Amino acid sequence: MLVAITAIAAAVSTPVAYAGSRPVKLRISFPSSVRAKHVLVVSGRASGPSGGAQAALQQQKGKHWITRSRVPVGSGGSFRLRWRAPRDPAIAVMRVALLRGGRARAYSHAKRLHVSAPVRVLKAAKLVAVPAPGTDGVVRYHGTTTAHPGDIVAAGISPASPSGFLGEVTSVQHVGGDTVLQTKPTSLIAAVPEGTINASIDSSSGLATTSSVRGGPPAHLSAGGGLRESIAKSFSCSGGVSASLGGSVSLTTSANFSAHWSLFHGIDRASFTGTATASAELGASVSASASCMLAKRRCWLIRGH
Repeated sequence: MLVAITAIAAAVSTPVAYAGSRPVKLRISFPSSVRAKHVLVVSGRASGPSGGAQAALQQQKGKHWITRSRVPVGSGGSFRLRWRAPRDPAIAVMRVALLRGGRARAYSHAKRLHVSAPVRVLKAAKLVAVPAPGTDGVVRYHGTTTAHPGDIVAAGISPASPSGFLGEVTSVQHVGGDTVLQTKPTSLIAAVPEGTINASIDSSSGLATTSSVRGGPPAHLSAGGGLRESIAKSFSCSGGVSASLGGSVSLTTSANFSAHWSLFHGIDRASFTGTATASAELGASVSASASCMLAKRRCWLIRGH
């Protein structure tokens, strides 16, 4: 199974509202999220009479707007604002204002900014134990880690974490040479506020689920992948003549899943496609000329949703 998760780093352009009699156009590039304690960078350009102006990054607090960063607008109208995000995860409402002579000449529309918890990636091979998926519990890690309460920790597949692991740290202890993290469940969207996932599942990878046929031998994974069921059956024909049927029926499957999500819009794009191919190798033998009948037999039942 090949899975790729990509965080969306591209910012979006935001329309503007105007103040004053002479129009000033503002165009900004504003990310939708920033890690706690990391630096947020907002760049933009002002067109129109912007000489001697300043660009200010403002945060809404109640009914007031507080300026968090301020820089002069360059000769070409461009500017770049920087602000270190707070340490605690939150949803901040931000905007950019163009100031001149102590007055605002233009505002961008308010933008929701997700200040997300830091994500610490643990080496899967050093995991000693993790809680069951979806439950609170202890992550025991051989060695040290920089994780702190409030951080999100993630790890890949290992013997100790057969499904991987994603959780939020609530406390940290050190026992001998191990780090013991008390964790609680968290969501993928909390770790990656906006992103894309692409997954390819192929029965040849050994991830196909085996099944059995009621009243018949169990199906099994074939060497080339997929499900393969052997068939061997004797049956009677007219006139007391005996006959036999032998061979196998195989099924191979593949599927592709992709989705895009964001914190404020949820999953806005998703697709799932799959194929299944069946083949049969059958042979029959009859001891004499006769008329024979073989009842229908169900090999697999495949349901789709």
